[in-house]
Amino acid sequence: MSKYLFFDIDGTLTGPSRKVTLKTVEGIRQARKNGHKTFLCTGRAPISIMRSIRDIGFDGIISSAGGFISIGDKYIFENSIDQYLLSEVILLFTNARILFSLETKDALYQTPGVQEFF
Repeated sequence: MSKYLFFDIDGTLTGPSRKVTLKTVEGIRQARKNGHKTFLCTGRAPISIMRSIRDIGFDGIISSAGGFISIGDKYIFENSIDQYLLSEVILLFTNARILFSLETKDALYQTPGVQEFF
């Protein structure tokens, strides 16, 4: 009986070195060979997932904390905020000098200071 296995990036696939060990890569690939489905499940935006992580080989990716879901190379779910509400939030945050990031599947947009904050 096959299982669905979900892997986070930060603190799970990668540790303090920010790299995935060969043993971990081999384990995920062996799970797939054994008929199990493997999924990357992360709060990161799709654009923020390093190529080295993607190259491990997953059946699908749940990214942006569930905002985007892809199976193979096809997005089966995309959750976006209404453009009018987004405009209001951007104005509110900007006026209050609140740092923020906007995530799409293809890009990140950040206010000045976000990178330094993290």
